[in-house]
Amino acid sequence: MIGGGETLVSIIFRLINFGTLIAVGVYIYRTYIADMLRKQVLEREFFQAELRAQACLFDEKRCMQMCANSDQKELFELLKQRIGAWSQAVHEQQKKSEAARAKRAIALHEYARTRAEKIVEQRAFLETLPLALDEAAQELEKHFARTDLQHTYVSMVLGTDKKGNA
Repeated sequence: MIGGGETLVSIIFRLINFGTLIAVGVYIYRTYIADMLRKQVLEREFFQAELRAQACLFDEKRCMQMCANSDQKELFELLKQRIGAWSQAVHEQQKKSEAARAKRAIALHEYARTRAEKIVEQRAFLETLPLALDEAAQELEKHFARTDLQHTYVSMVLGTDKKGNA
């Protein structure tokens, strides 16, 4: 019996090891693999739902584009008219700007011409002023060279007669 008893104990230990191995396998399956499988199934369902939604959106967009094509022709014509009006307004503004620029150029040219004339006149005046003053001084010296004219002029300025009476 000793030989048979050892076999029974070894069979029981093998069953216990097998049961433990199955329990560990079930535990690993429930904690890791089952969650992963559920997650993958949910992801696949979500992906399929997204594809269906995209297909619906695509169909709606296609329908809207067909409807919008006729509207786009009208909008294109309206835009074409607006661009034409804008282009014309810009052209008119450029003409006005060019005319104003020409007026400013003429005014600036006229100002420069009159300024140059005044500068020439001022230079001529400044050049002739010393000569005129010298000539006037010489004329006055000639005129008042006589003492009787000097006395007459001084008495006239002071308001006295020739004898010095007021």
